Amino acid sequence: MGKVEDYKAGPPKVIGVSTINHAIRVKMEIGCMEYVLMDCIVWLLDRNKLVTDVTVWERTGLHPQEQTMALESLVKKGYVYPAARADGAPHISEKWETFFQGIEEEFDDFWTIDGKNCWTGSKPNALKLYVALRKKRSKEFIIGQRDHYFNYLELVHKGGFDRPKMMATVFLGAQERYNEPWRTMLADLKVKQEEADKEHPQAAPSTTTSEDRKKKYEDN
Repeated sequence: MGKVEDYKAGPPKVIGVSTINHAIRVKMEIGCMEYVLMDCIVWLLDRNKLVTDVTVWERTGLHPQEQTMALESLVKKGYVYPAARADGAPHISEKWETFFQGIEEEFDDFWTIDGKNCWTGSKPNALKLYVALRKKRSKEFIIGQRDHYFNYLELVHKGGFDRPKMMATVFLGAQERYNEPWRTMLADLKVKQEEADKEHPQAAPSTTTSEDRKKKYEDN
């Protein structure tokens, strides 16, 4: 693949998306551009893709000069080794991953409630998706969204609809179901069900016993 400047009709289209976990970024003591580049390099290497000016541009929109500047800074800060790998790709150190250690242990907080499994589907695959997502979102956000979703689903079931629970891999996956406004949807559904209850109130159950009714007739 050529360089970005070699495209006479204009550079390739930028199609990637980066989400920065700023809390972790600050702990790493790196800037936004460095984080975006490092995240991109890791993403490409994990998928056995080439790391070139063009592939980085397509995913991040970083100009080759910006890539060089950010890469030099990452080398100085110990995230990338000075010498490239044998295949020419950046040789990343373990420093990046150290900031995400412990995520696998906290995954059980997402997978269980009160010590019991609360999800269906493949746990190993869900773990991989959770670890990847935690590089972008906080634990509190993910579990909060899970709780809102479960509460929403419970209310749907109370309303008489047998809606199946989605698998954890779907919730955490590329469709980003975790990011849907479950809290708002829950609140809206509560309002709708309260309005429906007012329009169609159920007959109040009798509070008298058979002995009460028998005594009434005896008195008469």
